[in-house]
Amino acid sequence: MDYDKQVNLGPVDIEGICKKHNIGRYELTPIATEVARMKEISPQEAFKQILAVDDLNNFLDTLRKQQVDKEFKRQLRGKKL
Repeated sequence: MDYDKQVNLGPVDIEGICKKHNIGRYELTPIATEVARMKEISPQEAFKQILAVDDLNNFLDTLRKQQVDKEFKRQLRGKKL
């Protein structure tokens, strides 16, 4: 991702995220990192997506399943029968 060309997305309400999902700041950091890596987005955009979802556990489960499917398909393409 080219962060130099990224548009300023504005400030993120970290406290709002923590209150909405009933988590602490130290719990939020690895979650945001995981979301950013899986979706290949900036950490700031990951925070905004986390704030936008209502059910964080469901959101993370869906992302993880998509990653497993993506990896499975990648491995299948590598093994030509």
